[in-house]
Amino acid sequence: PPPQIQVFLEYGQKGNDELLLMYGFVEANNPYEEVSCQGLESWLRTSHPPTRSLSADEWATRTARMEEAGLTGTLDSGTLNAKGAGDQLQMAATIACGSDASACAALASFCRAMIKEQPSRQDARAATPSAARAQTFATFLASKRATLKAADAALRKRADALKRKH
Repeated sequence: PPPQIQVFLEYGQKGNDELLLMYGFVEANNPYEEVSCQGLESWLRTSHPPTRSLSADEWATRTARMEEAGLTGTLDSGTLNAKGAGDQLQMAATIACGSDASACAALASFCRAMIKEQPSRQDARAATPSAARAQTFATFLASKRATLKAADAALRKRADALKRKH
């Protein structure tokens, strides 16, 4: 018989959303994991005290500035990773919040709000009849939670550094 040869597959730099959708598995400590910021704009308008108190006219002015900068929709379509926010999301949040430090603090607060809203491991088990699928879903949720916690810490650290500078 021919010799046994081990085969390695390279999936590339993909977050768990794509790995699960395309290949049916997730990686517990995925360095490319991202979390969508869907709902961030609404959260800023209704739940974050500094931006919640903006007048409709002031919010419209800030939205227009985001549009001029080519950042329309970025608050809801951006992603967070373990290092914090990408450049475009950070710029859009800075416009929305009035300063880079305020944007970092707001994004960190959003991370904590998302962590609180995430389903638990028990929810994952109850939602999935198969034990293997429940484990995959639980790992997926744990990965998202870990990414949000890391983003929260990175954003708070950056906000603190920016506040000390000024």
